[in-house]
Amino acid sequence: MSCFKNIIGIADSDCACTSTGRPPDYDKSASGLFLTDLTPVAAAFADCGGDVWTDAVRAIAQAEKTFRSDLYAAILAPGRYKTQFETGSGVLGRRRPGTAITKLKNKAVLVIACAPVRGGQMKISNIHTAFSAAGSFTAELYSSDGDKIDDIPLNTENGIKDNAVDITLPMTSRYSEILEYYIVWDLDSANLPHEMDIKCSSCGYFKPVFDRNNWQMGVYGTHRRDPWADFISVGYQQVDTLTEMFDSLPDKLINKMPGVGIEVDFSCSLSDVVCQYLKDFNSDLAYSIALAIQYKAAAIFGAKVLSRPTLNREALIVADDMQQNIEIWEDKYSQHLINVSSEVDVSGTDCVTCTGPFSFKRRQIS
Repeated sequence: MSCFKNIIGIADSDCACTSTGRPPDYDKSASGLFLTDLTPVAAAFADCGGDVWTDAVRAIAQAEKTFRSDLYAAILAPGRYKTQFETGSGVLGRRRPGTAITKLKNKAVLVIACAPVRGGQMKISNIHTAFSAAGSFTAELYSSDGDKIDDIPLNTENGIKDNAVDITLPMTSRYSEILEYYIVWDLDSANLPHEMDIKCSSCGYFKPVFDRNNWQMGVYGTHRRDPWADFISVGYQQVDTLTEMFDSLPDKLINKMPGVGIEVDFSCSLSDVVCQYLKDFNSDLAYSIALAIQYKAAAIFGAKVLSRPTLNREALIVADDMQQNIEIWEDKYSQHLINVSSEVDVSGTDCVTCTGPFSFKRRQIS
């Protein structure tokens, strides 16, 4: 998670005993804390045993990961909070190509509108294409905020072609009430895409409709057979320019997939809740997070030191001191974890809700 990067550093000096494996950002620390602030860790660096830089980098990375996991578990402990809704997934675009699209304009754009789930994340793991012939093209991914997010290389064949991708996107934006994503590409008359039904059109249940004036998404638990529809609405349109895409798309789109289908998973992450505190390490809560990571990283690093062969007297002294401190560091880590989990404000996310007599109230997008 990027907001955790360089919360603590390894050392505020170059530890001249060794430069092998020293990362370029070893002395970068947003909080002003360093792993070698703890005397036994500094002694291990001075001893130059093992691959200290690699061990330190791994210890900090593992400490950050462990802290996030432990914090979320503490927040969701029985009697405190509970998850507000279950995750969803689905494949949009039946793997039965229909008729080829008639090219009316220069570009095709698949629009994905997201329900405003604070903390919600949409992961696209596969894009399957339905085209007339073998080939390749590059689609562009934009948000309705105007940002270009990525280029997506895609392959085609006469029929369905799978393209594995790894794209994770937030479902909310401070700039948009409803955040939309656009997958857009140039239409090629020599290899046109084929429309696909969004879902089985003859299977009953509900018919997906993209209508900005009457969203189908946003009422959690409504589409139990198609859980993706609680989170997004999709449709497509042809446009001549990106300006037309951003400014002039109609409120009602074509309710098909334009030769591009997506496999999606939805989840809710408390990451944003934590990250908002890491913007200012003058705050007690942010500093407590940094201290928790420092102590956990020291404990992990110390365990690595103890696993080394003890070849000399100095190394034995370092190891003995390290053993005594690991328990202290673990205890301090636990204290800071309890402090952070009790003080963090989760009201800015839809991921969790208070336990008690009142259950989560479904909310409709207005």
